[in-house]
Amino acid sequence: MNTTGYREVPVPGCGGLVCAWTAGLPGDAAPFVQRVVPDGCVDVMWSGLDGEILVAGPDTGPMPAVMRPGEVVVAVRFAPGAAPPVLGVPADAVRDGRV
Repeated sequence: MNTTGYREVPVPGCGGLVCAWTAGLPGDAAPFVQRVVPDGCVDVMWSGLDGEILVAGPDTGPMPAVMRPGEVVVAVRFAPGAAPPVLGVPADAVRDGRV
């Protein structure tokens, strides 16, 4: 069961953004692992637990995503091909990666 409270909000008219999303896990919960299926998108995520910013994808296969107890994540998802001009790197530089 997903206990992260994951929420997506579409952002129509915002260029290459598909959506903004949030997820959070209560502090007394066990770590939660979600298998993320590939969608060709790149996500830029911020973790409120440690202030870390993470760029994920695009992925060519399923990837595990771990939510830690007490963590809140806020993110934006770029449509396929839309992230490289914003990030300043080609998509293959972050393909199947977490940077």
